[in-house]
Amino acid sequence: KKQELEKFVTRFKAKASKAKQAQSRLKQLDKMGTMDKLSDEKLLGFNFPYKECPAKVILEAHNVSFQYSKDLPFIVKNFNLTLNKDDRIGIIGKNGKGKSTLLNIIANELTPTSGSITLHSSARRGHFGQTNINRLNENHSIYEEVLKSNEEMSITRTRNICGTLMFSGDLADKKIKVLSGGEKSRVLLGKLLARPSNILLLDEPTNHLDMESIESLGTEIQNYPGASIIVTHNEALLRSFANKLIIFHREKIELFEGNYDDFLNKIGWEEELFNSSNKIKSISKKEYKNLRAKIIQERSAQTSPLKKIITSLESDIENDENQLNIINQKLVLASSESDGNSILKLASQVQEVEKKIEVNFNKLVDSNEKLEQLSQEFQIKLNELEEKK
Repeated sequence: KKQELEKFVTRFKAKASKAKQAQSRLKQLDKMGTMDKLSDEKLLGFNFPYKECPAKVILEAHNVSFQYSKDLPFIVKNFNLTLNKDDRIGIIGKNGKGKSTLLNIIANELTPTSGSITLHSSARRGHFGQTNINRLNENHSIYEEVLKSNEEMSITRTRNICGTLMFSGDLADKKIKVLSGGEKSRVLLGKLLARPSNILLLDEPTNHLDMESIESLGTEIQNYPGASIIVTHNEALLRSFANKLIIFHREKIELFEGNYDDFLNKIGWEEELFNSSNKIKSISKKEYKNLRAKIIQERSAQTSPLKKIITSLESDIENDENQLNIINQKLVLASSESDGNSILKLASQVQEVEKKIEVNFNKLVDSNEKLEQLSQEFQIKLNELEEKK
């Protein structure tokens, strides 16, 4: 509750139209007590738990080849890898070349046609893959599915993980079968946050995350004490963690000793690696103006309804707070006159108005967050367009 109030005050204290509401929230904060920090607070956040492994080399791939059937070409051929416990490897290349297949082989989701994967006895893999969604128990709640990854966890720790992945409170009790694909992907990440590992294997983990979450993910991977192998098209994520690369190009797989910028400087791509949405093509001034106008028009169409809701909620909250002040004044008078009937009646009215204010306040916070998210998304589109001028 304090976090919600502090967020509101920080956001709106400088805006004249909302200063009164911010001051009201500030008074509420002053009246609230303090609590000791949770003993496991350090576990909150996008933090992958680590299992100690004494070995320097944690996994080896020996001449690994793979094909889905004998009459189909090899997707992976004669692949070798020595994975040290502190390696952070990005797998990059065009779509459809076999990046996810290779990761699934390393994760033991697929068996090599020939060759082998050798693990140290203390190695434990944590795998996030798109096909893993099908392995979620549709009848489990989010809470139950996360707990299943590590049944030694406390209720508090499990709930904290759910909250980290935007399933706080009652949302953690939703059944897997009613979740969207993006929500199921977040549950898979939650399962990784629950189970200690020393090899992280992630397949396009940024697909259902916003920019702040991607930045947080990159930081946590960089701080993760174990090894990581990650398939991604996200250049920012690649630059944040990778010290080696597995490259799918020129019809083969190569291991590059160096980060992504080293690769671009020393070798570079003969063909476009990233999705067409990341290509920067210059456009004419007329095209720029038309596209910019279209983005602004679309932004207005999507944000205007939210702005109207916010204005209406602000007005309702202000009116209710004024009404609450009047009722409280009457309550003080009734108390001084020892008017028991009036005190009961006015106290009931206070509760009703306070409840109404609380409901509208929560709606206001949600609406403002949605508006900010939309505004950020459209700003990104405008920035991308600006690069094409």
